[in-house]
Amino acid sequence: MGAFLCCLTIVNVTMGSMYSNIGGACLSTATCKAGEPCKMCEYDIGSDWQACMVMTNNPVTQQAGKMVSNFATSMAFMGQATLVYTWLGFVVLFRSLCHYEWLPSTIAFLLYAVVGVVAYYAFNPFLPLPHQTPPTVASMSVYIREDMYDQLDNTGCDTAYHFNLWFLIVQYTSVGVVVLLLIIAFKATLIWMR
Repeated sequence: MGAFLCCLTIVNVTMGSMYSNIGGACLSTATCKAGEPCKMCEYDIGSDWQACMVMTNNPVTQQAGKMVSNFATSMAFMGQATLVYTWLGFVVLFRSLCHYEWLPSTIAFLLYAVVGVVAYYAFNPFLPLPHQTPPTVASMSVYIREDMYDQLDNTGCDTAYHFNLWFLIVQYTSVGVVVLLLIIAFKATLIWMR
């Protein structure tokens, strides 16, 4: 399980780094004029698949009802949050398999980790109700769909969609790992109680 998690981490970090790099190419729309593509980005707006993600910050696509926040940076953040919960779940379960009396608290933590890996929401600053949709596996599952770049004139947007889809699959694999760890913890608890 540890070797698989290491491979999953490498894929997640690599793809997350690509998102971070893409998001860093066009951080602000302040110099963009209404009705024109964001010219400060290093991508060819007509053909590069990365430009599709950058264009989600363009005022033209914002007026068309597309995402206003920085999509690429949000995806990178989501991937890192997922990794943290997955690795914490793995380490906590490993610890409790060495000390069986810790299994009940490990199960409680793994239940929390399942929620964390699917719907992590940072309380920074704390508000009684969310003021924006955070980048979570649950929220991005709704957003990432085939028509997400239909408003853009870019031949590479199909590649961008597939990259987003594969990244989401990696995140769901992490969710599956945490659920598997929870199942192992339940089975270990049943064996320990006999």
